[in-house]
Amino acid sequence: MQELADQIKAIAAQADHYLVKAQAENGTYYQEFLAAAAVLQHLLSKKEYEVWATQKMGLRDLPFNEKNFIQCAVETAVARYFGERFPTGFRTEAKIRPGSKKDVDCRFEDAGYIFNVEVKCAAFGNKDEIDGIDAFKYGTIGRLPDRGEEAIAVITASINEGLAKQGKDPKPHVHMKNMDNNLMIYLQGAHDKFNPGAGEKELNILLVGCDNADDVQKWFYYLYGPEGLFMEDSFADRTSYNLVDAVVFTNQYDKHHRFFDKTVSSSWTLENNAIFIFQNPFALKNKQAALIHFESLLPHYMEEFSEYEVPGDTPADIKLWFWISYFIKEYLERDRGIFLFSSPRT
Repeated sequence: MQELADQIKAIAAQADHYLVKAQAENGTYYQEFLAAAAVLQHLLSKKEYEVWATQKMGLRDLPFNEKNFIQCAVETAVARYFGERFPTGFRTEAKIRPGSKKDVDCRFEDAGYIFNVEVKCAAFGNKDEIDGIDAFKYGTIGRLPDRGEEAIAVITASINEGLAKQGKDPKPHVHMKNMDNNLMIYLQGAHDKFNPGAGEKELNILLVGCDNADDVQKWFYYLYGPEGLFMEDSFADRTSYNLVDAVVFTNQYDKHHRFFDKTVSSSWTLENNAIFIFQNPFALKNKQAALIHFESLLPHYMEEFSEYEVPGDTPADIKLWFWISYFIKEYLERDRGIFLFSSPRT
């Protein structure tokens, strides 16, 4: 790995580059990166490895692109995890749809099954900007006819009036962006890469890198909230993503984004990640056996999650809004002492 270390040193002037910061720190994030690189070096051809280092990891004389780096880092974590375990026949950037030049991020085989994994990680620019503002912040759960504008207007007027009566300065009111359109685009993009003629032993997966526990909850609701993408009243054409057999949410964005401000581990693998797996009820073919086998290849708590009930007397449909958040914070972290997310550095 000395050559890779030298490549990072060669771009040391890019002080904002994540790997420059990681190398200078020489902590867990950097050591785990080198371990992942060693795995990929054995899996990829020499040319593929060079492209991965220079283009995907940004080890070249070009300005650092945080969005692109995190996307490629999540792809690396996925490729490392599956490639390390199933190296025979493992491929990255595999073209699997007849007549198409598009490729999926990785393809591997086990026990007679084939698994195609497309990886996406959203850019959270709007979220990061809003998180740093001292303001009243509004978001909606699921899709509302007017995106909640009427309700938000009433609440805003009431808050402003209350602050004025107390003689307090007003605060800005900002809308948090829903990313359900992003998920729709990811599903449709993955659909266009998968082979419509694939049999029941070939499973197509979209894996999405999410942020913290509350963010994973939001992505879950993009599937199962009002007009959710896995619901009968989906706001999108369900046939436009019916080649996607399952969606996997992980906290891979959390594992990478501004790692230097956090205590974080297992960034370059799917081990010790928060992983949630959801079958597409509108998939073109029933691939239950393949899905069950795929689930067995990942570390997750889906059985416990499916049985977990949010405490309290709140109606069941409201509890759905907090199901994943409570499961992570109350069941995994508080009750079982399992911490899969980053924490702020002290």
